[in-house]
Amino acid sequence: MWRRCRTWQLNSCYGQSARAFICEWRQAFRRVIVCGVFAAMSCAPLTAASDSPAPPPATVQGAVPESALTTVKLTAEAAARLGIETVPVEERSHAGESVLPGEIVVPPGHRLTVSAPFAGSVSRPRDRDWPTTGQRVSAGEVLADLLPALFDGEGAQVYTTGERIASFKLHADLSTAITDAESQAAASHVQTDAARIAVARAKELLDENVGSRRAYDEATAALATAEAALDAAGNRLKTLRANHADFSAHGLLPLAIHSPLEGVLSNANVAPGMVVSPGHVLFEVLQLDPVWVRVPVLTSDWLRFANATNAAVTRLADPRHSPGSQARRIPAPPAANPIANTIDVFFSLSNPDGSWRPGERVAVKLHSGEAVTRPTAPWSAVVFDIHGGAWVYVQTETFTFARRRVEIEQVDGDTAFIRRGVKLGDRVVSVGVAELYGTEFGIGK
Repeated sequence: MWRRCRTWQLNSCYGQSARAFICEWRQAFRRVIVCGVFAAMSCAPLTAASDSPAPPPATVQGAVPESALTTVKLTAEAAARLGIETVPVEERSHAGESVLPGEIVVPPGHRLTVSAPFAGSVSRPRDRDWPTTGQRVSAGEVLADLLPALFDGEGAQVYTTGERIASFKLHADLSTAITDAESQAAASHVQTDAARIAVARAKELLDENVGSRRAYDEATAALATAEAALDAAGNRLKTLRANHADFSAHGLLPLAIHSPLEGVLSNANVAPGMVVSPGHVLFEVLQLDPVWVRVPVLTSDWLRFANATNAAVTRLADPRHSPGSQARRIPAPPAANPIANTIDVFFSLSNPDGSWRPGERVAVKLHSGEAVTRPTAPWSAVVFDIHGGAWVYVQTETFTFARRRVEIEQVDGDTAFIRRGVKLGDRVVSVGVAELYGTEFGIGK
């Protein structure tokens, strides 16, 4: 019995050890399998990438090089029908003239505003129409009248104590001046009558050979002096009476608002009957003779045109050979544009008729003063697309022409100076360019 129990215990111990060994072996086997799977997965893409490249994300069927898009191949018959003629590109020197964009601006100090010196009511100037925007005005011209008084809600004038005292004093002064003018006018009238009698008496004596010619001349001169004094006294009396009547009707006399300079009335901020406060801007006057031309020059070209003293200004619609208007270089406050990388140069342009308008875009021809050598081609060889780009057709083979973009630096007569796009020795089409351009885009012969 004891042996059976002992044998069973041994079998149990050996069985547990065997089962533990089997479990450990199975776990190790599983680890090996898992590591192998991960190794296979990580190595598979590398092997595939090394064997064959991945397919591209997009495929273009029948791709054509960009240079072939602007190439035209003709037959001999088509070239003859279009009348194609070519000339070689040559190098020539020019005086370093460049055409740059410019803008007409108002010079500093030529845009002045007219403000109200005190509170009051604006009225139409006497014996004048109300000025309108765009009207040319002269220096000292009366633009409006300003009544130095305020108004209450019912439209009645309200005066301060000082204004009332000034009003009474002015009324008294006007009355006294009118009295003096009346007496002076009466005296001048009597003196004129006496002078006329003296002239008539001297004339009778001279006709009877009793009087002298000298006496007659002196009497005539005295009459002219008396008549002039009578006219002056009459005009003074008339003016004083008109001022007195205006003062009686409106109170204080209005202040005339004058134009500070000769120019164009660019803005009117008031209307007749408008009540304004002190410092209110009434009018704005622009003096447009002369005007300034602002020319932005690239910093890379600044040294070329640093000594340019004169320029020719033309409108964008003027013919290509137009001489333009001469402008003179002036010292102006330094200005530049860091975004556009340009430095502003200013020229003074005469504008007596006001034809140049502020803000107008113009073309400015500048001379650098030094000769520059550039490839040249006939002006007839240049064709422009709808976007303003300049192109020429270069002959690459017999009856084969490639369209190339060029940058025109200057045009002198029938010759175009090209900054970049062609080189010396290229043959460009000079006759039949428009026909070749139409053939390329399907509208040719």
